[in-house]
Amino acid sequence: MSKLTITTEQRKVSGPSANQYSLVRLAGFVDAPNYMQFETSLEKLVRLGKPYMVLDFHDVEYINSTGISAVIRFHGQLAERGGALILVQVSRNVGLTMHLLGV
Repeated sequence: MSKLTITTEQRKVSGPSANQYSLVRLAGFVDAPNYMQFETSLEKLVRLGKPYMVLDFHDVEYINSTGISAVIRFHGQLAERGGALILVQVSRNVGLTMHLLGV
């Protein structure tokens, strides 16, 4: 069975700004068996009023179309609230999957 590990920490933006962002580190597979865990983790941050998220994909081995659609949906939700969702350290394989799906 595929596994997904999610860790979240709050960080401050360096410089004069007092803004904070949520760093969400993902490891493993964002697929059907793990989708609810992924969605619930991001929903919790949105409900807590965290408008800025950085998703670290460094250790993500695979993401399916449902996971990608969740990323798109959360991006839209945060943008509507004046926030942002940023993807970092996306591997070539995961990035190619996103590209093929038009992301």
